[in-house]
Amino acid sequence: MQITESCEVCSRKGKLYYVKLVKNAKCDGCKACGFGRKNYLVMPALSQIDCAVGDRVEISMPERRVKGSYVYLYLLPLILTFIGIMIPFGHGEAWMLMGGAIGLAASVPAVYLIELAFRRKKKYLPVILRKISETKETDND
Repeated sequence: MQITESCEVCSRKGKLYYVKLVKNAKCDGCKACGFGRKNYLVMPALSQIDCAVGDRVEISMPERRVKGSYVYLYLLPLILTFIGIMIPFGHGEAWMLMGGAIGLAASVPAVYLIELAFRRKKKYLPVILRKISETKETDND
């Protein structure tokens, strides 16, 4: 199943387009995309069609790839925390607590690096399907 959203092209760097995805009602409770204090997210996308900055486009992302991000986003911190607790097992509760805290702290850069690696793989990038509307700017040169 494909997830499709409409968004606006913000910029282009080489073969990648950067699109601005605005938070909508479907996003409530999910938080997979990283909507934090802002109500939008700028993300890279691939395209077979030519787009200009300001164009409204429809992007597609396979649902299983989006849902697969939960594996490393939520399970990796739990696993590293558990490993951090189990390594000093038998040496006292204070050491176990410290090991769990170190495992949890180690998961933050690990998740960041995994996310960065996935963002660079083309099979995990959204794809621009079609233009919804074009920019209305004209050059007066």
